[in-house]
Amino acid sequence: MSTESRRPLEDGKRVRYYSLNTEDVMFARKVLEYRQRRREEKERKGQEEQEINANYAARMQTQYGVNAIRPSSMICICCLILKNWYY
Repeated sequence: MSTESRRPLEDGKRVRYYSLNTEDVMFARKVLEYRQRRREEKERKGQEEQEINANYAARMQTQYGVNAIRPSSMICICCLILKNWYY
């Protein structure tokens, strides 16, 4: 961020006052607000995913009496197994 400086109006003083550039401050605030919104959105999506997984596991437990692995997780496990198989 850049600064702006000015000297006081009174002569004879070797003082300079510095302040942040207002445009830079406004831009920085917008960036911080954007990042905060993204963090909150990411956290909300993570919580929704956990709720979906918990509901899925509860359904599998109720219907079949087994501990469930989410299909998307199973796909990832299979991909890892296949990757290791070919190396």
